Amino acid sequence: MDQTRIEKLREALALTNERNAARERKLANLIYIASAIALLGVAGVAINKSGIFINITTSMPVGFYESQALPGTITPGMTVLLCPPSQEASPAIKQAIKDNWLIKSNNTPCKNHLVPFLKNIAAVPGQKISIKMSGIYVDGSKLSKTKIQPVAKNGEAIVHYPLGTYTVKPGQVWVWDNSSKWAYDSRYWGPIPVGNLIALASPVLTW
Repeated sequence: MDQTRIEKLREALALTNERNAARERKLANLIYIASAIALLGVAGVAINKSGIFINITTSMPVGFYESQALPGTITPGMTVLLCPPSQEASPAIKQAIKDNWLIKSNNTPCKNHLVPFLKNIAAVPGQKISIKMSGIYVDGSKLSKTKIQPVAKNGEAIVHYPLGTYTVKPGQVWVWDNSSKWAYDSRYWGPIPVGNLIALASPVLTW
């Protein structure tokens, strides 16, 4: 067998091995996802000991994320895992619980059995937040895709935070996401206590 044919066989074998490895990685991911969903039922995240968790909610891209300890200073743009406000503190959350818009689980650190959200930090103490029907404005700059949706898919009026301009108070943050026009964030339920933040989150594999 000449050298050229040997090299082609080696290349074909390497390509086959690479494809097999990719299939094995995909299978492992699917097994983890299935296990996580089976473990959680309808819950949105499953965190293993290494800090890797899966997000199956629509609040951020579906996939695997890594949790990290919160830093001493929270800054805009950070992606965080957080507990939503309690229904006692937020009329919007009360409505969302009543209408089953939020995922629940018996295995959650959050009040009202709500599953934690992934959100981006929009504003921190001292910054100005304006809530308008056209969206969220931070220090005068609009955040993309934050228009308030006044009516839900079922035709019900959606409770949103009172329109106006606010200064973020110490011990609070405002959060947002622009995953879809139905994203559910501080434009509806307002600021949240810093104590509701659980961890920083960074994507590992999303789709």
